[in-house]
Amino acid sequence: MIRRVNILTAVFLIFALYSHEADAQSGASIIGKVYDKTINKKVSADWVVLVKTGQGLETVKQFDRVSDYEFSNIPVLPNAPYLLRASYKGVVYTQNLMIQENKRYNVDLVVYEATDRWQNISVRIPHMVVLRNGDQLEIQQTFEINNSGQTAYVLSDVNKPTFRFKLPERTQFQNAQTSHNQSMPVTATAFAYEDGMGINQPLRPGLTQIQITYTADYSANTFELNSQWYYDIDECNVFISPKDIELVSDKLTHVHDERMEANNFSIYAASGIKANEVIAMKLSGGGTRQTEQNNESIAASDNMVQKKAFVWIFLMLSILSFALFFGLNRKAAAKPYQPATGQKKQNKQQRNELLKKRDALAQQIAQLDDTFDEKEMDSPTYQKRRDSLKSQLRKAAEDIHAL
Repeated sequence: MIRRVNILTAVFLIFALYSHEADAQSGASIIGKVYDKTINKKVSADWVVLVKTGQGLETVKQFDRVSDYEFSNIPVLPNAPYLLRASYKGVVYTQNLMIQENKRYNVDLVVYEATDRWQNISVRIPHMVVLRNGDQLEIQQTFEINNSGQTAYVLSDVNKPTFRFKLPERTQFQNAQTSHNQSMPVTATAFAYEDGMGINQPLRPGLTQIQITYTADYSANTFELNSQWYYDIDECNVFISPKDIELVSDKLTHVHDERMEANNFSIYAASGIKANEVIAMKLSGGGTRQTEQNNESIAASDNMVQKKAFVWIFLMLSILSFALFFGLNRKAAAKPYQPATGQKKQNKQQRNELLKKRDALAQQIAQLDDTFDEKEMDSPTYQKRRDSLKSQLRKAAEDIHAL
């Protein structure tokens, strides 16, 4: 009897010890491989690293020269993503992971072979916004570069651009921003190259957007905005505000859109533009988008509020105009909105939207981190933008949990 009790006691103690060790080692794990989609096989990356976000960036673990990886005992991080990164042939690839459960995650990192040949790449200008602000024109021109191939376009010489652009005569360059697959735009370094300017960054498979901003003097109430590009341009959409600015061009066609005209925009479009073809645009007249004021004195604080409101209105209308005109040009058959019926269905729809928002925010954080790592952004700007994205991501996670 005593022996039986001793045996049972020993079994209990062993079980308790095992359970304690298991609890001590509890946590999620990530297992996967580096997969080259160009040649459809596993390859060895220069390094693979797992980065914890939230309160700054913390490297969990790094493997060098590996094709398979396994990260274990990873703490759950419900309100921020982990970043799984790999460097392969000079290009950094990032994947966001939400680790919300203590379980095993199978995640492969997809990379591509690099090439210095411009192939399977097309360019369009979904929107070129021309805005009059007093005696100045501000032009925001967005290039959408679609790499439909299976290789990343990379130039090892950092003094040579992977994408080139030319400013119209008598304009002043202001800044450039880039994004990949609709992530948050981040500041890019543009530099003079031959007879134009350029940006050196890998053009990975998928969509890369490069937005350049430049200004022109409009004190004479007229300006010739003659544009020329180094590449064939599938289509170019020009949005002009205020709409009473007269545009004369033999290459652009006016597009009637009641909604955009109600927002004080006129729209012009062209397609099938050949490389180095000149698109002449003669602009004249037009008021400003600022509301006319009487001759009474206006406080300086009121003027500042108007300027800020003007900027926000412009940004919102630019985004709206791009969305509307993108849909018109693609001629996609839009499905009518079907309202959800029943609370359960509505909650499911809200959850799906929040999940998409969460993933998009996580991708934006990863893109921002890549830009900062490549020293293309100063620390204060990086931290400010990252804190804002983290706050949005935390709110999205809380809303998901509430549903």
